[in-house]
Amino acid sequence: MAKEIRLPKLTGYQQAVMDWMGDFTGGKVAVIKSVRQSGKSFFAMMALTKVALERKTISVMFSPTMDQARVFFKSISDALSAVDLVETANSQTNIIQLKNGSQIIFRSTTLENSNRGYTVTGLLVFDECAFLPDDAIYTALPLVNAHNAPILICSTPFIRQGYYYEMYKLGMTGENPNVKTFDWANDAEVSRFLTDERKEFYKKTMSRSKYTTEVLGEFLSDDGALFCNIQNCIGKPQEPHLFYIGIDFANGGENDYTVLCAFNEYGQMYRISARNNLSPTQQIDWLTGQIHDLNSIATVVKIYAEINSIGQVYVDLMDARLPKDVKITDWITSNKSKQELVTSFQLALENNYVTILRDEELITELQGYTQEISPKTKTITYNGKNCHDDYVMASMLGYMAYKNPTAQGQYVLSKGTHNTKPQRLREKYG
Repeated sequence: MAKEIRLPKLTGYQQAVMDWMGDFTGGKVAVIKSVRQSGKSFFAMMALTKVALERKTISVMFSPTMDQARVFFKSISDALSAVDLVETANSQTNIIQLKNGSQIIFRSTTLENSNRGYTVTGLLVFDECAFLPDDAIYTALPLVNAHNAPILICSTPFIRQGYYYEMYKLGMTGENPNVKTFDWANDAEVSRFLTDERKEFYKKTMSRSKYTTEVLGEFLSDDGALFCNIQNCIGKPQEPHLFYIGIDFANGGENDYTVLCAFNEYGQMYRISARNNLSPTQQIDWLTGQIHDLNSIATVVKIYAEINSIGQVYVDLMDARLPKDVKITDWITSNKSKQELVTSFQLALENNYVTILRDEELITELQGYTQEISPKTKTITYNGKNCHDDYVMASMLGYMAYKNPTAQGQYVLSKGTHNTKPQRLREKYG
């Protein structure tokens, strides 16, 4: 007698997708858009399990990273092993073989070249599809061709470009009867989990872009502007006892500036100063003069300074001029850490956590600072639109120093992206 397996009960909005997919044949494409923690991944696992149990099939699920793929592999293999339905579960290949002959394969789009050669006869799933590289998606799509297998596309929204957004739009129009979009973000059953108090909390702890996509479940606008509420953050600082400093070094261009920005212990900008057309030695002379002047007003606690591939020259020059009882710690600027800088300053401006000076160049740069997101790779780059970003960089670094203070008297220098290895911690100058 065949064993009866009952899957967990679905929510109303999850069941609506399952009902529309029917017997998971005929090449249907379901597109799900929703907020975080609304059950997208759980639904995908239920759909994969249902297909695998009902008939002998091969299904594949793609995730942004291998760590995420392993989580899905373990969740399903543990659940099905508990009811003695698993023949083998290979944690090296992330493939589950069921006793009825079905296979469920878990892959990451980071392994694009190894994602060929499968033939999907059950279900193809793209989890967090908005964040998967388009090229990797297009590599995987032919897997369903031979058997016209269905596709399940799940994601929180991101940008208004790329495969996920185009499929979302197509499913909303109803032009193709085999493609349907399910917008869980606007479902009352999802919304009840987000109280007004919880939304207000997220507003104060998340950047505007994160709040838009992950809490509201909406796509980002196309304007690319990153910083808002700038005018409301302009003000005068209180008298300081401590300083936190950010420095952006000039790279030698005629219109490139070396900028120093200092915040006090209240998160208020106390000074922002700039110079251009200085030699490396002149830059260091000017900067150390600024630091000594600030240190005579209040205690300088920490400095973040973005430096390029010749930054070692600047470090060595500063080494001889700064107080001997302070420490220097390297901080490497990567794409990830720069995103952290931007997000932190976004949040500070949007929620009035920071006060900035009425400096026209700074305001112009903040208003023109943008992000560009590649629809193919989903990578983000930051730049000043039709203007420089020296003031912005120094301000973000200074605010990050304020947010992450070390022991009093430590100076932290950050290197730009280059191939030099991080320097060892210098115990003292000289």
